[in-house]
Amino acid sequence: MIREATADDIPKLVEMGRSFNKASPYSVIGFDDEAVGALFYRMIKSDEAAILVRNDLNGCVGLILSPFFFFPEKYVCNELFWWVSPEYRGQGARLIKHAEKWALSKGAIFAPSSIQAMNGDAVNAIYERLGYQKAETIYLKVK
Repeated sequence: MIREATADDIPKLVEMGRSFNKASPYSVIGFDDEAVGALFYRMIKSDEAAILVRNDLNGCVGLILSPFFFFPEKYVCNELFWWVSPEYRGQGARLIKHAEKWALSKGAIFAPSSIQAMNGDAVNAIYERLGYQKAETIYLKVK
């Protein structure tokens, strides 16, 4: 079952965030448990953001609404993060399907997502199976 996260979920969400960071190219930037927990709290309380979780707390997706820069009267739903614990991989599409439903319920016109290089092929396959098409690639340079 997928549900919206509550403040009680924040410690487990921070733990998942730390795991995601450690496995990603963003690990060179570091990870601040307190700041991430505060961000998660703001997202949970906001009408323009959500964190959806598996009921067993072994996967999550974070979403935020923002104006579409080519058409500011329209909103898009941006995925900020998507994590499924390694032992539960293969079940992440359910999170994305629920994210789509949440986005549509908020009036978003589409839901862009980014793909981490660490699981690119597997994640690309999920998105393509769900009808997404590749729109851009993100590069990271840390000084």
